[in-house]
Amino acid sequence: MALVFLQTHKGFYLFQESDLSKAISTYEDALKRYNSNELSLISDFDIIENCLNPLGTLYTKTSDFTNALNTINQYIYLAKNNKNSSHQISGFINLAKLYYTLSKHETAISTVEEGLKIKPITELQKTRLLQIKTECLAALNQLNNTSIKDSDRNNYLFHLKNKSFKQAFIAFSSYKKNQLKQGATKRKIAQLDIEEAQLHYLLKQPNEAIKSLHAAIKTLLPTHNSNNLPNKNQLFADNTFIDIFDMYAEIETNPKITLESLDLSFYVSKLMQNGWTSQETKILNETNNRIRSEKSIDILYDTYAKTKNKTLLKTALEYAENSKSSVLKTIFIKKKRLQHFPNDSLLIEEFQLLKTQEQLTSLLVKEDLSASQINNLSSKLSSISIQLKKLNSKISKKHPNTNKPFNFNNLTSKLKKDNAVLIEYFYGKNSIYQFIISEQDINLNRIHFTLDIKQQVSNFINLFNKASTINNDIQNYTTQAFEVYKLLNLDKAPSSKNIIIIPDGLINFIPFEALLTNKTKTTSYSKMPFLIKKQNVVYNSSIVLYLNENAKQNTNTVLGFFPVFENETQALTYSVKEAGAIEKHMSSKLFMKAKASKSNFFTNAPNYNVIHLSTHASSGDFVTSSNLSFFDDTLFLNELYSLDLS
Repeated sequence: MALVFLQTHKGFYLFQESDLSKAISTYEDALKRYNSNELSLISDFDIIENCLNPLGTLYTKTSDFTNALNTINQYIYLAKNNKNSSHQISGFINLAKLYYTLSKHETAISTVEEGLKIKPITELQKTRLLQIKTECLAALNQLNNTSIKDSDRNNYLFHLKNKSFKQAFIAFSSYKKNQLKQGATKRKIAQLDIEEAQLHYLLKQPNEAIKSLHAAIKTLLPTHNSNNLPNKNQLFADNTFIDIFDMYAEIETNPKITLESLDLSFYVSKLMQNGWTSQETKILNETNNRIRSEKSIDILYDTYAKTKNKTLLKTALEYAENSKSSVLKTIFIKKKRLQHFPNDSLLIEEFQLLKTQEQLTSLLVKEDLSASQINNLSSKLSSISIQLKKLNSKISKKHPNTNKPFNFNNLTSKLKKDNAVLIEYFYGKNSIYQFIISEQDINLNRIHFTLDIKQQVSNFINLFNKASTINNDIQNYTTQAFEVYKLLNLDKAPSSKNIIIIPDGLINFIPFEALLTNKTKTTSYSKMPFLIKKQNVVYNSSIVLYLNENAKQNTNTVLGFFPVFENETQALTYSVKEAGAIEKHMSSKLFMKAKASKSNFFTNAPNYNVIHLSTHASSGDFVTSSNLSFFDDTLFLNELYSLDLS
């Protein structure tokens, strides 16, 4: 117990000194020791106040959102059982902050309302909850002078929302002064400097904005005395650095310095990823990396237009690959490593923990779970996360990661061997970029993104919702099929036997085989100039996965699942005929109706190269991940990634 007490105090000190990674590991050690020794049975030590509360806050500050949610839910449950309203309200405050950070502002406001219902509540707790609500209303553009309590912070937000930047700066300056008087932490001071920089930028004062950002850097890195950006080896895992460098890149006009700043953001993001163990957290954080990738590719494309230096295009391709199926690539690399070292006990334990983690995660998203069940699952997931972090540290020392995404020479060699050309798309907010790589060359095209282009792509995709849509207006289909072919610059690709497509964003839904390479007036499908007649079309998710493809086994045996869902509103009656056709023409093992279960999929899927699923699927939302429906249960994407499929 004395060691737990010591560790939580050490964690508090590290937290105050902004050494967040060490603070997290210290609190995690204390929590593990407290739980494994069942110290709650022999001590009245306040584990919520001294460990769980700060740990949940630290997870949020390092963007480890899944662990943050699990930890906060745990201590809200414990506080409710212990009838400790103060800790319960603290939990709702931190939960609302988490949802605000995730831009789930409506959920944050609902959480605030729930927290305000708990009695007794102190005036300070009420003020904190209402302030989070105000910040959310400002983000939703619903803030008005009747919905906020008069304060420097709220006046600043109100004027900011109304684009009265001078008044906003006056209110913010007063707010900052009061915060500094109250004794803010280093991290809080740095955040104030970042907000000040944003206001200077809005006031078209870029030099002053840069000064404020350097002040923030100096606060976090007291030994950094230069007016230049810091070196990577000076940085640590804290999303405050990312806010600084992203803002710096937004203000800076020198392309070289802008890229340097974005690279520092990528670097800190990578440091934080080292502490993340769940797929959900990695996916939630991917959006910001995509924004940085687009900015970096923009700069490199414009610079290439002036210099014609092909090395810039290779660097741009690496930025595009950064955002390609990152979770899938991570799982793939882990599986590949286990294949190379099948008897490594650390890797075996890691894979078992990952499988258990995803199974528990899939249970956690199910409806109608009691508070006790949610707490139990959250506690187990937190424990697994701590185990995985300890394990990852050992694995990293034993199997160091080179961090090199791929070797370009290996790519061109494989394309030559496969007689292929590779086309990779990056679907950004402002542009669609197309990389065309052959055995001899690399080129980059930019398609300026407009609502018309998005509509054009969407219209073509929607043609395939019903067969009758195309059959009733074949000329409309042939016109669109050729226009999209031209839009995506496929006519600029070198001729080759095979064309490998790595799509992105909305382009993922385009059936490239159905595109037409020339205009045509024919209504006969057999006479249409389909792309598939010119080249074999092959899809992949990233260059890394293409370069590490497993050798294909020459087998036509198909594993099929056909739940059919008879007597239900969404019955798939035609899938019975579908199964019959597969059985007639191919060697197969098919599971029909009740036998098309999730457990049968888990048992059989690793043994087949070709798997056919005739079922319902969902792309998911912010709460529930993408999933497939089996007869008896739902298979979530995170579970699918953790399976050892061939």
